[in-house]
Amino acid sequence: MWRLVGDEVVLLDLKARQYLSSNPVGAALVARLAEGSSEDELVAFVVETYEVDDETARVDVESFLSVMEEHDLIVPLDEH
Repeated sequence: MWRLVGDEVVLLDLKARQYLSSNPVGAALVARLAEGSSEDELVAFVVETYEVDDETARVDVESFLSVMEEHDLIVPLDEH
């Protein structure tokens, strides 16, 4: 469960009953995940939008997705 609040996103971890928030980059990634973007598409978006190199973008996206998975906010496709 998530809501866009200004340029940030607020997420609710239902299991832990905990709210999480993210900066504008995280908000953009959550919105793209909700649209069905793949990890590679998220990396490309970060590279193009925030003018970082591919390696930096990939590390950041993987870290973001890992936190989302830890809180059961997303489920990897291979677990469906």
